Parts: sequence; C-alpha cells; structure tokens
Amino acid sequence: MKYHDNNNSTDKRKVLNRYLKIGLLLAASISLPSAVNGSQWSAEVGYESRIYQHSGPQGQAKIHPSLRFEGEYYKGWKDGLESFTFSPILVVDVQDGERSHFDIREFSWVHVDDGWELRGGIRTVFWGVMETRHLVDIINQTDQVMNLDGEDKLGQPMINLSIDQSWGTLDFYLMSFFRDRTFIGPDGRLRGPLVVDVDNPKFESSNKRSRIEGAVRWHQYFGDFDIALSHFSGIGRAPTFELAGSVVGVTFVPNGLVTPVYAVVDQTGIEMQYMYEGWAFKLEAISHYGHAGRYSATAFGFEFTQSGLYDTRLDLGWVVEYSYDGRDESAPVGVPEHDLTVATRWALNDVDASEALLGVVVDSQSDELVFFLEASKRLGEYWKVYIESRIFVGGKPLPHDLVSVLAELSSPDSQNKLGYLQDEDFLRIEFVRYF
Repeated sequence: MKYHDNNNSTDKRKVLNRYLKIGLLLAASISLPSAVNGSQWSAEVGYESRIYQHSGPQGQAKIHPSLRFEGEYYKGWKDGLESFTFSPILVVDVQDGERSHFDIREFSWVHVDDGWELRGGIRTVFWGVMETRHLVDIINQTDQVMNLDGEDKLGQPMINLSIDQSWGTLDFYLMSFFRDRTFIGPDGRLRGPLVVDVDNPKFESSNKRSRIEGAVRWHQYFGDFDIALSHFSGIGRAPTFELAGSVVGVTFVPNGLVTPVYAVVDQTGIEMQYMYEGWAFKLEAISHYGHAGRYSATAFGFEFTQSGLYDTRLDLGWVVEYSYDGRDESAPVGVPEHDLTVATRWALNDVDASEALLGVVVDSQSDELVFFLEASKRLGEYWKVYIESRIFVGGKPLPHDLVSVLAELSSPDSQNKLGYLQDEDFLRIEFVRYF
C-alpha cells in the first residue's frame, strides 16, 4: 500500500515553466551594470545536483538536479544614512515541485540616526552562536526544502527599532504575515516518513497568519565575552503534526498525510560566547512555552583553532558541541535530544579560499550516526564549487506500508529516530557563477 500519489507529469511541466519564466526575468537583471547612480547589483546562479546512493523509500529518483538564481540590489543615499536592499531567490527543482519556489529574503529600508536605527520591510535576521543547532533563532521561518541544516530562512515582514548605546544594543521587533514552513514534496528526498499537507495548515491563533507578533533582544560585549538575552511572543516557527485522513463509519482511516499545526508560543533565550586565544566557548539555551506546556533545551560546546599549522597558511579547527532537548522521546522527529557533534574545520587560506568541514553527529541514546562533509573552493574569479555529503548510519529502515510506518512511529520504546533517512545517503555538488 503506497501512501502518496506521484505528481502528474503535465502539472510538473506547468510548474517548471512558470518558475523558469521567473528565472529568466531574474537572470536578465544580471546583465545590468554593477553600479548605476550609486546603486549596486550582484547576483549568482547555481547549478546543483544531488546524487543518492539508493532510490527513495517510495521510488524517488537517485539524481535530483536543480537551478538557483539569487540576486541583491542595494542603494544608499544621504551618505549611507538611508538605504534600500532587495534580495530575491528562485529555485527550480526538476524532481520535486514543492522545492521549486520563489522568495524575497530582503525588501527593506534602513534609516540610521545618532544611537538608533529603524528598519522596515521584509528582512532576514539571525540569532545564535552555535555551529550545529540554532535554538534561539526564531524570527524567520525555516526554508526547509533548501537543506537539512535549517540555516536557510524565508523573508519575514517586520519593523525593527535598534537602539545602540554604551550599555548594549536593544532591538524591538513588530511582525505579522506569518510564513508557513516549506516542506519537501512526495517526489523529493530527505523528507519525513509521511508527506506534509502544506495546503491545509492549522493555526491555534484565531487570527492565523495575520496575528501580531513581538520580540525583544539585548546584546552586549564585555571584552572577549559576548552575551544576548531575547524573548519572542507569537506563532511558533516549528509546527507539530496531526495525522490526516477521513472517518469511515466510526473508524478513522489515515491517508498518508500529516497536517502542520502552528501553535502560539513564548520563548526566552540566552546566547553566550567567550573568546580566549584560539578558543571559542559557546552556549545557547531556551525556555519554550506552547500548547504542550513548557520545556527547555540547550546547546553548548567549543571551537578551537590552530592557526598557521606547521608554519604553513593552514588553519585547523576543532568543533565539539552537545545538544539536549527536555522533551526527550516526545520531541518531534529530527530534533536532537542527546546529540554530540565532533567536527574538524580546514581552511587553506589560499587564493581559492579552499575550506572544508568534516564531522559526525552521535545520538548518545540510540547510537545512530550522521557523518557530514561541507567543502568549497573558488574556480577562478567568477566561479565556486560547493560539495556536501551526508551518510546516515545505525537506524533501521522504515517499512513501506502505511500501517507499519504508523506503528513504528507511535511506539514509545522506539529508538529508531533516523530510520526514515537510512536510504538517503547523498552527495551534493553545486557550481555557482557570480556576477
């Protein structure tokens, strides 16, 4: 029994043609001069191919090619006291229609004054200090279809007042027009065991996406010590899921889909970082309150860098981080509960900016492992190549029929947290042309 239907090929062609037309319009802007009347244009076009060792659990293809168009327009005036930034992105994926999408990361105006700044429009804001898990980063929604690491974000409409004084920087955020998280479609890879019904989300708030949200963050440096305190009140960016289906008589019949449910949450966070010679000690922690009550989570660790190793230009870094989530087994699939990350970072400091990050994530309870590699290198003046790989070890592959999948996921004693990724080992290669 299969629990999803493949996209119709005609519908796929229509979607791809629509996105390719947008891509051509975006690519046309690349030919514009880099500076016109104080304006600055930059752009990049990337061709990516993800190659998987096995076919997907529901027969998905082994090779997933895609194109990415990304640009930025910046204009400043009044000696930089006023500025405008526009940053669009377009992704066209041949296999997964849900991954093909257009978004505006930035469409914002900034006014700078003595001791304060006012920013408005669509913006991307990052909070956090950790390498592997960004607990406090809650302003922008995750663009989940881009990568597993959750570092790609959708643009968020907001007004941001930033006050910069000797006692620190205090930011106030006022937001609305909530952005739904993107999810990989039925024909995509690296998705969860059940397809997410992105067309029918549920909201705890009666105002749904138009709910007014607020956040505040204080940030200060004390020599080599860096600290930030924050609080967010609004719609949680990470949804929970309800099994979708229909009632036949008195029996609920699942249809293989899950419905995302967005709750109203309050989250208080802290970020700390201390730099000492080649060491960087880091901590992120949150107290999160939502529909299921309150829980806490923390991530901490260090990074040590050896510069000029053996009298060369080589820098060698070591990254060790531990993540704990107070929900334990009740945490959503994919959330690190008791995970240790050990990695090494290599920077050649050559003219091609060659660097690599190689490591492993260990689940201390289930003994599951995720090996990862991220590397990049310039190819001449205008090109760059990115290489990424993930290998999933130790999990038990999930069955292919819906009833068995649901039984495995609902078992309270199951330690098979990465079973749905056991056939998803992949190598990603992307060539990027800069303009």
